[in-house]
Amino acid sequence: MTNGARIYEITIRGAASELVQLEFEDVQLRVVGDLTYMRTGLVDQTILFGLIRRIEDLGLVLLQVGCIQAETSEVSLVTEAPPRHSRRPQGKGSHGNGQYR
Repeated sequence: MTNGARIYEITIRGAASELVQLEFEDVQLRVVGDLTYMRTGLVDQTILFGLIRRIEDLGLVLLQVGCIQAETSEVSLVTEAPPRHSRRPQGKGSHGNGQYR
């Protein structure tokens, strides 16, 4: 990969509402129970931090950021994740099938 671009998976607390899903149409979303997983395309850290800022601006609770190894599709945790902030919980969404959209 060039320019430090990677694929990231971000876990947030709560099932993404339709409004949240519309806000993040630029990433793949997968809702499993009370967790929402966001998977980026191939992006650099500037884009990643912008996505994290959007998550915080909406008051979502960021639980984990992982880096996907493109060759193996395995997730490894990013060691320098931004600080987590307590935010209000979000409502439940309608996509509970665990598939990325």
